[in-house]
Amino acid sequence: FTDRVVVRSRCGGERVRLGAGPARSLKRLLWEADMPAWERDALPLVYAGDRLVAVPGIGVDPEFVVRDTQPGRLLVWQPARSSG
Repeated sequence: FTDRVVVRSRCGGERVRLGAGPARSLKRLLWEADMPAWERDALPLVYAGDRLVAVPGIGVDPEFVVRDTQPGRLLVWQPARSSG
């Protein structure tokens, strides 16, 4: 892909495609993953152009998964420790 990759914060209304089906609501996916609110609020989202392509701890859009023989980038996310 040739789009610029950027990391953004959540702003609401995001949708991401994680499988063969249509894009799903990020809010719903995070709820299903039982991710704590403090972690959801701090979650970095990876975009290629205007398209949400990766959500740490949730998944990567299949079109952006690097195959064994392709060059690519490895994104590593380490969530902050809660102070509570």
